Amino acid sequence: MRKKILFILNSLAMGGAEKQTITLVNSLDKNIFETGLVYLDNENSLLPQVDASRLTVLECLYRKHRLDLRVVKKLRQLIHSHRYDAVVCVDSYPMLYAFICRLTGRQRPAIVQVLHFTTHRPDAWIRIKNIYLYRHLMNRCKKTIFVCKSQMEYWVKKFSIQPAVSTYIYNGIDTAYFSDTFSAEEKLRLRQSLGFHANDFVVGICAALRPEKKHTDFIDAIKLARTQNPDIKGLVVGDGPLKKNIQRHIHANRMGGSVKMAGFQHDVRPYIAVCDCMALTSHEVETFSMAALEAMAMARPMVMTDLGGAREQVEHGVSGFIYAKGDVTTLAGHLYNMAKNQSHGVMGANARTRVCNNFTLGKMVEAYTGLLKEIK
Repeated sequence: MRKKILFILNSLAMGGAEKQTITLVNSLDKNIFETGLVYLDNENSLLPQVDASRLTVLECLYRKHRLDLRVVKKLRQLIHSHRYDAVVCVDSYPMLYAFICRLTGRQRPAIVQVLHFTTHRPDAWIRIKNIYLYRHLMNRCKKTIFVCKSQMEYWVKKFSIQPAVSTYIYNGIDTAYFSDTFSAEEKLRLRQSLGFHANDFVVGICAALRPEKKHTDFIDAIKLARTQNPDIKGLVVGDGPLKKNIQRHIHANRMGGSVKMAGFQHDVRPYIAVCDCMALTSHEVETFSMAALEAMAMARPMVMTDLGGAREQVEHGVSGFIYAKGDVTTLAGHLYNMAKNQSHGVMGANARTRVCNNFTLGKMVEAYTGLLKEIK
């Protein structure tokens, strides 16, 4: 008999946690699991990526506020009618809803928490919830799955999460899909359409335009690196609430000819392919970046801030560089040195090897399958 598993997410908006969950759900063996997926909020830009043919349930619950009792009722009915053996909650609010349903319903499935964040944006209310509410719920889960070792160690130490319920499974990606198979001609055409030249050293950043991603550091680093090498250019891939602010920052620094914005792209691969290396300049929230794994699988070295599991992803000086958040001078230095030494080719090859050896979709699915099969 197949084990019945329900996944609950906050939304299907563009994000690393959402992309990882969809990839996992699309890949679980239908002969082993009967799977459903629901999401609380009506944000569904990633919905086309969900393989609905593999699911018995795919539904938005249309939450109106943080704790919506109508959503609790609907979720409780779904859990009862499908007799789910386990509910996999992606981050905190889905876990809270799952526990309320378990306490007030007739069906009492095992609850598994998957936590994708290490620290939130500074917010006293969020810290209080982590300490006084969520840690107690997490310790009552059958398992709390973290996405890297350093994140697990942080939560065990900082919030007293019990080691007995804690484990970590690295995010994994499809390395066949994320592979640079684009021809030189294709890359040159896209480069030229974006306003770059063949000999430019293009640094990319693929991230939502939100405050924590700190795109201004990226722009400032490109500007500083260009004082020594004017061939260094920047490409911003993504969209978000800070789009106009970032555009203003580019123009205020007279970087309109040197930093281009490509907007949101459903398929980021061609845009990664036209870059020589990729950067991630976040100041908060990052734990185990899917965007970094995608770039590395495309044989692009990553230069990223020392947050979360960055040092588990990137071997400093081998497959990229790690630097302290906000240190624009060091970031610019790494970009300049890669362009000067032309080391990005070797480092990019090392980056792809590292992903293929450690962070593949197959390894991730195998680990989740083993864990979920044992949950009772």
